[in-house]
Amino acid sequence: GGGDDGPRQSSNIEAAVLFAELVRIGLKVICFCSVRKICELVLDYTRQHLRSKAPELAPLVGAYRGGLTAAERRRIEGQLFDGRLRGVSATSSLELGVDIRSLDAVVILGFPGSVAAMWQRAGRCGREASSDALCILVAYPSAIDQWAMRHPRRLLAMPVEAAVVDLDNQKVLQAQLLCAAAEEPLDPAVDGPMWGAARFAEAVAALKADDKLIE
Repeated sequence: GGGDDGPRQSSNIEAAVLFAELVRIGLKVICFCSVRKICELVLDYTRQHLRSKAPELAPLVGAYRGGLTAAERRRIEGQLFDGRLRGVSATSSLELGVDIRSLDAVVILGFPGSVAAMWQRAGRCGREASSDALCILVAYPSAIDQWAMRHPRRLLAMPVEAAVVDLDNQKVLQAQLLCAAAEEPLDPAVDGPMWGAARFAEAVAALKADDKLIE
């Protein structure tokens, strides 16, 4: 919508221009988008802007989204890590499990729906203690986004939402145990009391029967 400074451009274009300009001044950037279609659209706008301002940088931005193979994702992560890529437009697939150090800035296109997700995305940059970092939230015209723009101090002071997990759900428990086992062997004496001895034993037996866990 409009404001004191006149009518806005599309939020997608605003985010793309910010993304491009951050890349142009030499920063390493992630622009988070809500869905794959927007991710590709922002990348297209960003490349158009760079082609007009700094054409040599247009090939140095890419997209990281669902639908890519694991090998494609690892390749993009490596290129962003070592500087062959200066920026990526990304969906939530880049929020977790990827540690890209020396990332300078994050653009978040649209409030992601929870305070936890907002901080998770913002936390992709500035992970080195000695580095400064910049995070920009570009709002959509939606009610929740506009509330965030009108009440930034309240938004930043809000606690992160509680994570709720149903430990009686065997599918949830089995998935958690597989993640834990990938880091170190499960120990019934330690892990059993944490999850409940009977539930733990049932989940482990099911995973062994499916050949997902071995002794």
